Amino acid sequence: MITLKYLNKEQKNTVIMLGMMLDVLDKVIAVLKIDGNERGRLRASRTNIKVVFERLVQSLEPKHQQALLRASKHNRFTVVADTERLYEEDYIDEAHEKMDTLAAYAMGSVCKNCTKKGDDVEGCELREALLAYNIPLWDEECEHSECPYCWLWREQDDKSK
Repeated sequence: MITLKYLNKEQKNTVIMLGMMLDVLDKVIAVLKIDGNERGRLRASRTNIKVVFERLVQSLEPKHQQALLRASKHNRFTVVADTERLYEEDYIDEAHEKMDTLAAYAMGSVCKNCTKKGDDVEGCELREALLAYNIPLWDEECEHSECPYCWLWREQDDKSK
């Protein structure tokens, strides 16, 4: 039984990844020519994941369901197998910190003065780059036609007026 009414950031990302697993399993079933028991196991796995995913989403209050949907449109995840790790964990953490610093400077000079709205947000190269490198969002719950990175600047501008 699932009794969640809302999700924190980590839980939201985990539920989004669970939904992505459904898409991955669909692709695995369609692309790989697997027969017999293995194909049945993949289909059973997909069915079980779908049931849990739907129950998780249905347990949320409607406004939190909408927030999850908006977050799923802004988040991107990259899957990397452990055998592909090239660097020590400390090195990766340091690289992420440096990337976050570079992103903050880029956002401070570009996003602060951004006036893009609607479809223009979708075509923003900086937004695409920030998403590609999993730079933390300022606003996970912004509308799809808004940029999750310039929200902070708009809020500060609103306060100064």
